[in-house]
Amino acid sequence: MHTKNYFGGVALIFAAVSMLLLGACDGKKSNAEAQGGATKTDLSQLKIGDYYYSDGTFSTKQDSSKTCVGIVFSLKTTPAQKKQGWSHGQIVALANAGAGEECEWGALGKELGDPFGKYSWKNWKTASEVVNGYECSHASSVASYKAFKAAAKFMIELPAGKTSGWYIPAVGQWAEIIVNLGKVQFKKDGSFDANMALGNLSMVGLKNHFYWTSTQVDKNLAWYVDF
Repeated sequence: MHTKNYFGGVALIFAAVSMLLLGACDGKKSNAEAQGGATKTDLSQLKIGDYYYSDGTFSTKQDSSKTCVGIVFSLKTTPAQKKQGWSHGQIVALANAGAGEECEWGALGKELGDPFGKYSWKNWKTASEVVNGYECSHASSVASYKAFKAAAKFMIELPAGKTSGWYIPAVGQWAEIIVNLGKVQFKKDGSFDANMALGNLSMVGLKNHFYWTSTQVDKNLAWYVDF
């Protein structure tokens, strides 16, 4: 993880992610599940690495007959997110929201207020605990910036009423993607084995690019991921 000036040449996330809604889980198994089928609907059975489809189902092995929109990278949600009904995990997208373009994160010299203000981290260890990507991505203070607009307009089909929609991951959420799907560990300085991570992340198409997080460092810097 690194920090970078807002107007640096950084390709936007193709890790737009979404949280799954509590209401989507009724605890009942579909006919396919009852018969041992590959796809499932009961989110209590969700696992890291599962493929998530546009119809709201998921499976451990990819079902080529369905439209896969992302991979489950976390089964965690914060207390604030749980209050909104998102309690079953998060997925990373299979397409680049920014299409590799240089995307403006914010304005130089402007330190943002809540939810950014209390999460302006300059230290990797503390920044890695920040998981408020959804809240930051939907803040009115960044609505006009290209990076956040690209995530908000990311037109990958999602099942109606079952997800939060797409957002730019915070540092801590990116860390979960790299550890849980990239299968590497971070060093004390925030670096990691990028080649190994990219090899394991081939299922989500990550490339040797820079990717924004939604976490601010100070009025001139934001965190980004460097592969």
